[in-house]
Amino acid sequence: MKPMELLAEIRREGRPAENKSAYLERGRAVQLTKQFTCRLCAAAVSLLLGRVGRWSGKEIARSALSLARSAHAERDNKSCVFVCATGAH
Repeated sequence: MKPMELLAEIRREGRPAENKSAYLERGRAVQLTKQFTCRLCAAAVSLLLGRVGRWSGKEIARSALSLARSAHAERDNKSCVFVCATGAH
């Protein structure tokens, strides 16, 4: 079953009727993607805090807003995460 077919079936029925191993692999891929995203955000915040001393208030606010927008877009774009995490481009 192709990734997009599996995703369509999950949306229709809440779970795939067949090929449950692909469904479990998808869950693991999403879990790993979330862990990576959290680590990436932590690294970005750490880098941001390391440079705060040299930045003005406007630069700090702009960077924080950009990071918040990126996190929000990441949460909203679940279908992209599914496709990218399974390696289907």
